[in-house]
Amino acid sequence: MWNPNGHAPGHDTLSAAHAYGDVVRLLAVAATPMLWSSGLALARLLGAEPSSRWTAYGNTLVHTGAPVGAGIWLLALIATRTCGHRAPARLGRLVLAAAVAAADVTQSVTSVNGGAVTPLRLASAVLLAWLAGELLTARGIGPGRVGLTRRPEGGSAGDTWLAYLAALAVTGAVTAFLRTHGPGPVPRQGQEAALGYDGTTDLLFSIPWGVVAEELVVTACVITLLRAAGRPVWEWAVIPVVVRVAGHLYLGTPALAQLILATVAVCLFARHRRIVPLLAAHALYNTAALIGLWSIGAGLLIGCTIALREAIVRVGTKAPGKSEKSGHHPARSTAVPRPRLDQATGTSTPSASSEDGTRP
Repeated sequence: MWNPNGHAPGHDTLSAAHAYGDVVRLLAVAATPMLWSSGLALARLLGAEPSSRWTAYGNTLVHTGAPVGAGIWLLALIATRTCGHRAPARLGRLVLAAAVAAADVTQSVTSVNGGAVTPLRLASAVLLAWLAGELLTARGIGPGRVGLTRRPEGGSAGDTWLAYLAALAVTGAVTAFLRTHGPGPVPRQGQEAALGYDGTTDLLFSIPWGVVAEELVVTACVITLLRAAGRPVWEWAVIPVVVRVAGHLYLGTPALAQLILATVAVCLFARHRRIVPLLAAHALYNTAALIGLWSIGAGLLIGCTIALREAIVRVGTKAPGKSEKSGHHPARSTAVPRPRLDQATGTSTPSASSEDGTRP
């Protein structure tokens, strides 16, 4: 029977081959479009001009093939799942997954042909998030392992939120410094133009996809799968950092600033296993570039509120039982114990206790 809060039977651990197979396929459907576009932009930044014919073929193959592959994989995972749903529910999920994948493919084809980004772009984020959840469930990894449930032994959500917002702010400052004073190639146009977006609306609809791809798939899923396979720290720590930096090479030298953000994301998730604060902080920071820096102040206020609330909850939880170091102990019972029957003599004898009825 499938256990939604833990491991499915027979999937307590993953082999390295299975884990790396999943990681490669996830990166192919989630990170390939980002890496392809970044590579083309970097080539132009370095003075090369890729063939327009081959670029068009590559754009069609990558930006259309990724959502098609993600949709087929998601449908296969739902169809072959042996527990957790009944037949009608499974059919409904299959139909819904097919609709989400179709919306994503439609938007991708429209973008490749020069059309504007529409709200259908949000389907990309839904597709990737759903695929990640189904894959981890199929591998017997419960929601606690991917950071979707509360983990009392980890840090608070507010602490994680604030730490990641700080890392985002530092990364933005270093990026701006390298654009102005750093060596090496730097694009003349802004980040939106370098990514191929025509305006604010295009970028706004693309934020959820970028956040889910970077935080949930490239960081959380890669770390979770490789740790479940027992891989060494350097493997699951290096892969997310390399992929995230490579996805920002369109910035030129300032892409090196992503080393800070990617490293902090890996450390925070590996330590606390809380993906929701990372997703929320990243989305908030990216949105700040569109609607003003006041949203960062709002995010800090929300983070402080969450941290304060969780600190109060922790203090309140510890209040009833004081630690042994404080020297205070609960009052011992003064009730006189009942006499004990001696089986040999048939007479009653008092229990071993002190005269005041308490045990020594």
